[in-house]
Amino acid sequence: MPTFRQLKQEVRAILAAPDWQERLPELAAWPAKQITGPLFGFLLDREEVVRWRAVEAFGLTAARLAGESMEQARVLLRSCMWRLNEESGNLGWGIPESLAMSLVHHEGLAREYHRILCSYIFDDPACDGNYLDHALLRRGVYWGLARLAQARPALVEPARPF
Repeated sequence: MPTFRQLKQEVRAILAAPDWQERLPELAAWPAKQITGPLFGFLLDREEVVRWRAVEAFGLTAARLAGESMEQARVLLRSCMWRLNEESGNLGWGIPESLAMSLVHHEGLAREYHRILCSYIFDDPACDGNYLDHALLRRGVYWGLARLAQARPALVEPARPF
């Protein structure tokens, strides 16, 4: 079993590779729960291409985790939500996109969490939104909603007025 550092190096090598899409199935060699930590870290990688590939890998890994244990997948998505909360002390770079890709890749997660993703753009005192004040994070939510609309259009209807 690799150390955490070795795991990070191996996962990053996959994400940085020119043939990264063909190599994504290699991530299944590790337990889904074990590689979520490195994937969170790669959302902040110095190379933009690695960051975006980590978003895709995160969504696939969350879907795999949901297939093994919906409760563990819920814990993972709640961790994403916490990272977007001002009280967490995090800024949440890459989190809206990763949350969205998790919903794109797993229907059960999408049905449970699509309204939460939509709520991050609600800036209306009449609703109980989780409005993200930071414009760049909101841009990530819009990107995520667009991706979710491609895969599951009916689930982004709550965001339609915005």
